[in-house]
Amino acid sequence: MRVFIFLLFTFGVLGAADIKWMSLENAKNIAKEQNKILMVEVSAHGCKYCIDMANTTLKNDKIVAKINKYFVPVLFFMDSDKIPQEFFSKGTPTFFFLDGKGRRLAPPIFGAWDVSDFDSFLESAIKKRGE
Repeated sequence: MRVFIFLLFTFGVLGAADIKWMSLENAKNIAKEQNKILMVEVSAHGCKYCIDMANTTLKNDKIVAKINKYFVPVLFFMDSDKIPQEFFSKGTPTFFFLDGKGRRLAPPIFGAWDVSDFDSFLESAIKKRGE
């Protein structure tokens, strides 16, 4: 019984991992040093689609693991943060993908996406980083 409880707790904790958001300054340094992709999300607190993404796609274990492995994620809230001009967006959520040198790997992605579609965007950015 103890082993079962231990395994249940261990896998429950591992499955509950979250995206490791960080500041833009730290993220840029890590992206450059570790050859990772800078992923910037511009969101808004009352945005229905942002909330949907945060509670579904960005909670999916596969998506979380991929983001934490290949990307350095940064989150800005349009209604409370000062957003750098390069990440200005007319709508939310919007995602930007840049290499460690600050070059865009794809056009910004706007809107809420399901797991499969968002995973395709992540895979495309990973592939372009390697080119």
